[in-house]
Amino acid sequence: MLRTGSEYLAAIKDGRKIYVGSELVRDVTEHAAFRNSARSFAQIYDRKRSAENVEITSYKENGERYSAWFLKPVDRDGLRKRAETHRRVASWTYGLLGRSPDHVASFLTGLAMCPELFESNRDGFGKNLTNYYDRMRCQDLFACYVVVAPQGARNPEMYARKTSIAHGLQVTAEKDDGIILNGMKLLGTGAAFSDEIWVGNLLPLSPDQKAQAVTCAVPTAANGVSLWVRKPFEKYAVTPFDSPFSSRFDESDAVAIFEEVKVPWERVFLLDDVQQS
Repeated sequence: MLRTGSEYLAAIKDGRKIYVGSELVRDVTEHAAFRNSARSFAQIYDRKRSAENVEITSYKENGERYSAWFLKPVDRDGLRKRAETHRRVASWTYGLLGRSPDHVASFLTGLAMCPELFESNRDGFGKNLTNYYDRMRCQDLFACYVVVAPQGARNPEMYARKTSIAHGLQVTAEKDDGIILNGMKLLGTGAAFSDEIWVGNLLPLSPDQKAQAVTCAVPTAANGVSLWVRKPFEKYAVTPFDSPFSSRFDESDAVAIFEEVKVPWERVFLLDDVQQS
């Protein structure tokens, strides 16, 4: 499936919780701080499937057509196809949308080429990953990631202090049907516009941070998830003439807060392994 821009915009009208200061944003496709950038993301979907681009920016497999950023290359031609797709997306956005839909999708595609890495953590996690990749590919979804702990939660000594509170995202419970997440994670670039949030760890964890050793994915509109964005540039860009870039290409950054967020096991890819995380 190759999604259209209008389908993408309709999909992100899903009741997600996004805050600008104390203001709860009801609809990122209409709010003054987000609407133009939302349409810039939508245009990527439309241009990708246009007649002049579709043969480069997509590929066919088993009779279905998919975005080229989900292609698992097996030769130089595959690598060239992917490279040209990324080049075109960057040219459409003047290189200003660093977290365009091809970004995390490519990261996920690379992981899906080595599912045994996750299967070694727990039986079934590798299959979870490939199933998630298939879902992302078939629905042409847009994912962001939050993979950095808040500054205070990066210091292992913090956890040895009886008076300190660990605010970093962690697993607070394991249940028969999934895990429970609480805490915060950074730096959700593009999160306000994404369908999915990939949770992981960019920085190494210490041995006593086992509860933070989790890799999973949640819908952006999942119950208990809220996004607290930085001051938007688009909101203060008076006209496209005066602010041609900030008025259209502010992908935004966000702190993702998780409050009793339930993640089904099929969306969990790694757990409790500090080194592998």
